[in-house]
Amino acid sequence: PRPSCAAPKYPGASKIQGASKMKPLEERLVVRRTESRRKASAERIEALDNLTADLRTNVIPYIIEPGAPLPAFALPNADGVVFSSDELIKKGPLVLQFFRGHW
Repeated sequence: PRPSCAAPKYPGASKIQGASKMKPLEERLVVRRTESRRKASAERIEALDNLTADLRTNVIPYIIEPGAPLPAFALPNADGVVFSSDELIKKGPLVLQFFRGHW
């Protein structure tokens, strides 16, 4: 089972102002979605609904769960040199880290 995001689980969390009164994440998201939909135009709501449906159909089914083995891949490194996972695994355990890039 996945950990719950409902309550802080780190040292000192009880000292955060209002932490004990904080609503669970899912409840806060429902409120935010409802408020956003109330304020948005019909066109924007339709576009967001279409994007959400696309994500559920074409992205989410292909997300690899944490801890699951990755399929073989080839990617460029930070210098643009392409490497393959098969080549790297031959050298030992492989850790893959993503950087969000230049923003």
